[in-house]
Amino acid sequence: MMSKFKVMHSCGHEVAHAFAGPEPARRQREEWLGKRPCQVCWRNEQAGAAMAQSQEWNLPPLEGSEEDKAWAQVIRAKAIAHNRDYHKKLTSSKGLNQDEELRAAIVSAADAALHEVEGQVEAKWWIEHRFDALNYIREKTAKAIAPIMGVEE
Repeated sequence: MMSKFKVMHSCGHEVAHAFAGPEPARRQREEWLGKRPCQVCWRNEQAGAAMAQSQEWNLPPLEGSEEDKAWAQVIRAKAIAHNRDYHKKLTSSKGLNQDEELRAAIVSAADAALHEVEGQVEAKWWIEHRFDALNYIREKTAKAIAPIMGVEE
């Protein structure tokens, strides 16, 4: 049976919540929620941190509605961090030193993909590609080196 209850969140906002399950679990959920900011405040915190990270990385401002930009900012910060880490690992791999043609193709494709994804300014794109964006460099690099590796697409 679905029950509804109000929670005073740590941010000071009171929010109605719904829960389906046994009463002890509902009380536990209510206690847990009370120790956290409401969803709106949590999203604002996340968006603020992502905006600061975007400014630190000197990324271009996002375009779109304010709501889309706030959500996309969080998605973009996580995806860019993941892609930068992957780029670093990929381009510094010692195993690439044995085949100069392959190394050049990988570094070129990875650099281009990182530049491309960091330049994406459409908030809607980030929202629509929130899962794909995490592997952007991996996908672009794999396509670029497929002919060198003798792999057909």
